[in-house]
Amino acid sequence: MRESELVKAQDVRDFFQEALTDLVGQRRMDVGDDTVAYVTNLLTVFARSDRFYEWTPQGPTLTPLAMIYAEIMQAKSMKHRQQMLQRLGDVALFMAGMFAESFNRKTYDVDYYIGMGGAAYGSLSACISGQLEGQLSSRVFAELSTFFSDFVQVLTDICEYADIQDDQEILRWYELWMRTGSKQAAKKLQSIGIDVANIPSPTRH
Repeated sequence: MRESELVKAQDVRDFFQEALTDLVGQRRMDVGDDTVAYVTNLLTVFARSDRFYEWTPQGPTLTPLAMIYAEIMQAKSMKHRQQMLQRLGDVALFMAGMFAESFNRKTYDVDYYIGMGGAAYGSLSACISGQLEGQLSSRVFAELSTFFSDFVQVLTDICEYADIQDDQEILRWYELWMRTGSKQAAKKLQSIGIDVANIPSPTRH
């Protein structure tokens, strides 16, 4: 996939759709169009920090996977359990794919996210497989579970190939760097003349 082909996308959703379709094809991943569409929507939604982070009076936060898992175990209804399984899988996939390089500073690595996310999607698929209206979604989550590590690499590739196009995208990369210390975000900012070395160090998460 050439970078010049990716930057032609008219909006964020188109960009992710083109990139995912291209990279999934290159890796010969045996997944359906509905699964690609799910990941496209996930990336589009989480591209907005107000959709990815949980907002509290103290500011934005992100519940650790272990705490999401604990909530799943304590869920009093099947609907709540399914919602939290989906949230766990979604967050794990996005974090592992888009912030992979930041795990070098953690006591856990990307394999932890892959294991937790893949298992969550697999459990969710099993939960809804017996529901008539859940047959399609069950297959999508089963494929996400099976190909979780492949999708993580695809998302990492998208992050590496992405280019800064406008002021809003510059702000997103700056926000990402400030919150995570992402080396990828720093490189993007430096490529357009923003020297993050002269900015106070971001808070590490």
